[in-house]
Amino acid sequence: MFESIKLLFLAFFEICKFKRRPQDIPQSINLMSLSVFVYLLIATLLLVLTETPGRSFVSALIEILILLLFTVGLLALSGKTGRWIQTITAMSGTGVVLSLIAFPVYLLMGMLGTASADTNPVYTVAVMVLAALALWNIAVMAHIFKEALEVGMFTGVMLAISYIWIILTVSTALFPTESV
Repeated sequence: MFESIKLLFLAFFEICKFKRRPQDIPQSINLMSLSVFVYLLIATLLLVLTETPGRSFVSALIEILILLLFTVGLLALSGKTGRWIQTITAMSGTGVVLSLIAFPVYLLMGMLGTASADTNPVYTVAVMVLAALALWNIAVMAHIFKEALEVGMFTGVMLAISYIWIILTVSTALFPTESV
């Protein structure tokens, strides 16, 4: 079983390195369901570092729903609905990989606390690492959209940014930041 998990992780990591495409992932509803479920767990775990558990779960669930609707909608508009299982599997699987890479950085920032944001160079480096990971995430999503929809990289980037913008907009509308 551990060997299977390792192979899956490496396959998703290969997509993150732009060496594989979503169509290289097996078309399996079980694998997609597992990838989405693990992504939901990891996203909730990351959000728990800054939010309540209930709010974290709901936010992660909303992100998953947007992922499903956005991806299936794009594939339907482009007449490529047969690719939805592999595309969602690739999006959620690479999301797991990148979240696992980001997790220690979030933990470090939590240990340092926001009070050290202006004075601690380690905190500044952690923020820069997260910014780099965010850009990598956009590039990975763009790569997946590019391959799944057979569009140019610019279009893939615009779709990835649109997807993130929708998540942020919906999350902000549902969970507005409390002002002090």
